[in-house]
Amino acid sequence: MRTTTKFVWILIPLFLCGCGANKQTTTPPPPSLPSLPPNNICQGTTCPWEILVPNFLMEANFVTNQGPNGSVYGMVIKGGWPDLYPPGYPGVAPSLSGTALSATLSGNSVTMDWACGGCTTEFDWLFNGTINWTNNTISGSASLDNDPTETFTGAQSTTALPVKYFGSIAMFSNSCLLTDLTHLCPSLGSDQVQAALGVDGNFNVTATLILSGADNGVFTLSGLMIGNTIQVSGTIGTQQVELVGYFDIQGLYGGSPESLIVFQIPYPISPPNWISAYSGTLNHL
Repeated sequence: MRTTTKFVWILIPLFLCGCGANKQTTTPPPPSLPSLPPNNICQGTTCPWEILVPNFLMEANFVTNQGPNGSVYGMVIKGGWPDLYPPGYPGVAPSLSGTALSATLSGNSVTMDWACGGCTTEFDWLFNGTINWTNNTISGSASLDNDPTETFTGAQSTTALPVKYFGSIAMFSNSCLLTDLTHLCPSLGSDQVQAALGVDGNFNVTATLILSGADNGVFTLSGLMIGNTIQVSGTIGTQQVELVGYFDIQGLYGGSPESLIVFQIPYPISPPNWISAYSGTLNHL
């Protein structure tokens, strides 16, 4: 019996020491992007269109109601996004708060009026064209105020916005974007980005960003998709930001098909402010 007792007392301390030696610290898993369904091109009878006039792109959502034989009963343009420039050019013009885009339709003939009365340089574009509903294209003539007539073309988008993107973007100070006229605002730093973009049935956009670098963490921004552009706002780091992403389907500006060219514009948006800064180009996963 004495021998058995000694054996038990020796075994217990060895067991306790073994537990302490194998103790591990649990590291929380890194953040991951939400799982989202694929985005649709159109939402019901509303579809994104892009119109090209020399020196700028115009983005719009067309709402169409077509009869049983392809006749068009009505069309309303829900919004527009003018003046998107390639990287290295001044940038994009904040338009959702400062411009008005209206349209009337008679048969396949369309008349559009895009005006900005509160902008630094006031203007009024008038478009007269024809829509081909067989291939969803538009063409015609456009005039800016009293300038010579230009030719414009356009088409309905045929590619849905991918859900996931990655890359690097820079952030800028709102105070600089609101006051600087040289387009040379210094960067506050850059972040590696993983992004998930979801577009609902009303073209509302929710953007989930995982950032590492100057800003670290998971940030959620929200806004709208108009044509081939998204505009989202929210808090990143210590400031409220307004970001615009151009969905470059062909890779004409970003260098890679279906890339997203990102600009930061002033927050809050004020119509006279045409200042923006190129943040970076994201590629889809």
